[in-house]
Order: sequence, then structure tokens, then C-alpha cells
Amino acid sequence: MNGYSGPDTASPHPVTPESPQAFSQRLHEIAARNGVPTGSTAFALWFSQQAPELRVTRCAVRKWLCAEAIPSQARMVRLALLLGVDPAWLRFGPATEHPQEEQPAPVPLQQLVQTSRHLPARDQQLLLDLARAMLDRPFLPYGIPLPPTAPPA
Repeated sequence: MNGYSGPDTASPHPVTPESPQAFSQRLHEIAARNGVPTGSTAFALWFSQQAPELRVTRCAVRKWLCAEAIPSQARMVRLALLLGVDPAWLRFGPATEHPQEEQPAPVPLQQLVQTSRHLPARDQQLLLDLARAMLDRPFLPYGIPLPPTAPPA
């Protein structure tokens, strides 16, 4: 255990929805809700296992969790998808013009990914095709890299 309990709220900078402090609070909240460890080493390992093409260091994750930095756009999008939230919400907080009630994912995406690894190659491909079709949504023009597909067996 690293003894860290969340971002420093005594910062001289105001906490706005898009500030690193507010991002860190949202990240802690949604990670805990999804059963993702919030220690920097465990979180970095979890993220690197889920998105091997976007590996992160323990130091980078510590900065996210301590409100010292914001992830790159590609990592932010993948992180949001893995945690089952809208990338814009994770980065900027709730929309002020069109507030929407957050809809928690019925099954955490990480659990789906872990379970799918045990499927036959053909079923993995079907699931990946379905996921790609579902991810073709307006809030994903970010060009997030999807894992390469294996040819059907």
C-alpha cells in the first residue's frame, strides 16, 4: 500500500472540472467502482496488461493519481473505455450544457476482456468485430489503437 488517499485538495490552484485535481478524483472514483487498484504500481500493471500497446510507467500513473499530470489523449480514451465511462467525462467532468446521467457499465470492460481471452480464436474475432462496430461512435474520433486481429482459425 502506498499510503496515498487521493489528490491534494490544499492546492493553491482552483479545482475546476478540467483541472488535474478533478481528473484525479474522477479516476480514483471510477477505478474503485470497477475494482481497479489505485496504487500506482498495480494500476500501471493493470493498464499495461489491458492496453499493451500503450504501456505506462508507475511514475506516470502516480502523476495521474496525485493530480500532477493528465494522460495523453490515446491513453485517456483507452483508460475511459476500460473503465466504462465517456472519455470526455473522464477528462473534463460532467458536461455543463447538456447534463447527462452517468450510466454505469453493466459489466466492467476489463472483466469482458479477461473473459474473452479464454474464447476460441473465431469467437474472439467475432467479439472484436462487434466491439469495433460498437465503438464507432461520435465521441471516438481520437484514433485509439485497437489490438491487431488474429486471423480466424
